[in-house]
Amino acid sequence: MRSLQSCLLGTRPETWAALKLTRDQLQRVGFVQEACKGRMRRSWAKKKASTISNADGSTIMGELKSILTPEQYQAWVAYCGGGSVSGHAPK
Repeated sequence: MRSLQSCLLGTRPETWAALKLTRDQLQRVGFVQEACKGRMRRSWAKKKASTISNADGSTIMGELKSILTPEQYQAWVAYCGGGSVSGHAPK
């Protein structure tokens, strides 16, 4: 899960464009990326074991999966694994 979160944070606009996200999808993915950044920052700070910030990231990944089509999500996961999206290598 953590490697997908790291990939989410590093996915650049040209990759989302290669996946042909709609304007609405791009906006929503941007919100998810910001939430992921916030979660990662909180994970470095000392916190109580019962706080929501201790979530394993499944909520963030679930939200991303609900925004993308199944084909877009599969292509993004392949990209995160070292593949490419329409000829765009991971950066």
